[in-house]
Amino acid sequence: MKCAHSEEPPLLAEKFQLDLIYKAFLCSVMNPDRSRRLPKTLEALQKQSQELYDNFHTSSGQSSSGEDGLNQLLEKFWSTLVQSHTAQTELQHQNQELNAAHKTQESQYAYYRELFECAPASYVITNAEGKILDANRAATRLLKAESEALLRKPFSHFIASADQSVFASNLAQLKQGCSEAEWEVRLQREDGSEFSTALTVSVVRSEDSIPVKLHWQLLDITPYKQAATQAQSLKASNQQVAEVDRLKAQFLAVMSHELRTPIHIVSGFSQLLLRRFQAQHDPQLIDMTERIVGSSHHLLALVEDILDHAQLQSKRLQLKVEPLDLTDLITTTVEEMRPLARRKNLALQVELPQTSLLVENDPIRLKQVIANLLSNAIKFTDRGAVTLSVRELPEDRIAIAVQDTGIGIAESDKKAVFQAFCQLSQSLSRQHAGTGLGLSITHALVELMQGTISVESMLGQGTTFCVQLPRVVTLAGSA
Repeated sequence: MKCAHSEEPPLLAEKFQLDLIYKAFLCSVMNPDRSRRLPKTLEALQKQSQELYDNFHTSSGQSSSGEDGLNQLLEKFWSTLVQSHTAQTELQHQNQELNAAHKTQESQYAYYRELFECAPASYVITNAEGKILDANRAATRLLKAESEALLRKPFSHFIASADQSVFASNLAQLKQGCSEAEWEVRLQREDGSEFSTALTVSVVRSEDSIPVKLHWQLLDITPYKQAATQAQSLKASNQQVAEVDRLKAQFLAVMSHELRTPIHIVSGFSQLLLRRFQAQHDPQLIDMTERIVGSSHHLLALVEDILDHAQLQSKRLQLKVEPLDLTDLITTTVEEMRPLARRKNLALQVELPQTSLLVENDPIRLKQVIANLLSNAIKFTDRGAVTLSVRELPEDRIAIAVQDTGIGIAESDKKAVFQAFCQLSQSLSRQHAGTGLGLSITHALVELMQGTISVESMLGQGTTFCVQLPRVVTLAGSA
């Protein structure tokens, strides 16, 4: 009894101390203001409990029922403290992860916010009722309004009055079930100016498919509309030019036909008169008649050039392809041109292959090409020689070159030599008669023969025109 009585005060003291520790623990856990000191409190409680537990087990009389109950209570309390400490450690770890996630979220928000603000396109965000919640810088510049002035305003405030009803109808249809739509409206800025806009709107819906937000993209299409108007105007102008060209070609063709008949009559009667006067040996009448015949031939050549040009421009000239000997054709053409060269004391030279060159082409038009090049070379050469050469090329092609020692062509004028009605110098046009159609017609005929023509020249040293043609010209649709 004495022993048990002597042990009672320490047990009461330890129970009292345990009660204080437990109350302190509850106070620290339940009080939100002290939650920041929870780890230190738990550590202090754990230490005090450990000391109490150790003192209790070193004291005497451990076999009593009171001591056993206290021992169980301490063990339960100790287990609770350990579990609380473990939970607190996990809570701290989760808190650190939450802080890191929050910082990442803030960084991402700042990043995407910067993208939103700096986007070149104009973006506006509204709620389901159409009130503006946000707008990027491009949108404020487009609408010419400060960001603060846009917020909470209805987006319909910026719709032109003429398009208000259409906009409201489209918006109502969009909310009924569409997720995205595009339409064109006219917007009105704060300063009252209007402009055409292409709107692209997407709907953000809740889990119940209720519209929550509307994302708008605004594109000013005024420049595109102006460009379209200009394109239509240009197209109309081109059509007018094409019609004028067609009428011009038609006029030239009709006039050429109308002029050709009387010129043939004048030429025919002039030749009859010339033969009669030659029989009479009247030099004066012979000279006058020869001038009439020469002028009629020259006028007929001009009319033929105009007619050919008109047919080439209207795509009505057709080739009549047949087999021919190119050597014979060139020889015949050169002999016809030799009197022109002889009048200017020019040497007319020909360089041909030893064997015959059999080709398939239009003999009349091919002869016209060669004659035009020879005539042009003789016309602009005052001394020296004109040389025509032919050589065979790979892939069944041939090259015909006409070289002269004439006045040459300036580098800046080379691009203009094949233009219709073009003569490179007004002073030259006075010295050398012609319409300026010869090389233009030659160029068009060579292209019609699936060939190419090029020019090389040095001013004051001469010019070389080179024509490359296929041996066999294939007519369109005959393959």
